[in-house]
Amino acid sequence: MSVRSCCCCSPLIACIRASPEEKLADQAQRSVALVPIRVEFETDTHRVRDCFVWNLHESLVTPEQFARTFCADLDLPPAPWADTVAAQIRAQLEDQDGVGSMELAVDGGGESGDEIPECRVILSVRPRNSSSSH
Repeated sequence: MSVRSCCCCSPLIACIRASPEEKLADQAQRSVALVPIRVEFETDTHRVRDCFVWNLHESLVTPEQFARTFCADLDLPPAPWADTVAAQIRAQLEDQDGVGSMELAVDGGGESGDEIPECRVILSVRPRNSSSSH
């Protein structure tokens, strides 16, 4: 399915006039770019610290929608905490915006469009020489 746009929408955003099935199909065609998100704040009764991943290409759930559900799950009032959570998510998504446009390639990979199940990086870690140890 191609991403279509109308007079009210960008081709990067699912059309608000599209049916739920069309929106799901559109999201399924998008690539996945997961970025880590960390949410931290304190209320009078809670200290909240949570980490999760967010798809930079997500079009079905907004940070604001997620934040309202997040607060409801923790029995926190949506005002002002949902705005706090959504703002933290948006700020981190903006920091990671360039990641979503990067194409990952693997030597000998499959046909174009194949999903790569796993990427590995091999690091060689060597201890540093300490001048005070001798």
